Amino acid sequence: MDYSVIDKAGLTQAQFASLIGTSRSVANTWINQKQKPGRFYAPIVDRALALLKVAVRRRELPIDKSHTQRMLQQRLDQIAADLRAGR
Repeated sequence: MDYSVIDKAGLTQAQFASLIGTSRSVANTWINQKQKPGRFYAPIVDRALALLKVAVRRRELPIDKSHTQRMLQQRLDQIAADLRAGR
């Protein structure tokens, strides 16, 4: 899994963890390749990384520094909704 897209999207590990529904410390072990996501989280992580990659490619992320935190949260909420809907 290529976790570099998290940084490219301008997210913190805590924001990524929140997006996929886990703790920052668990996400950190995956990002730093100390462990791999288990069977439950592996497809969620794969899909989240894919959606973040699309958002970066479309220049929807990272959010420009002049934008508010609210705009970032709105985009993350949309990605989370897409994850829950299986899109």
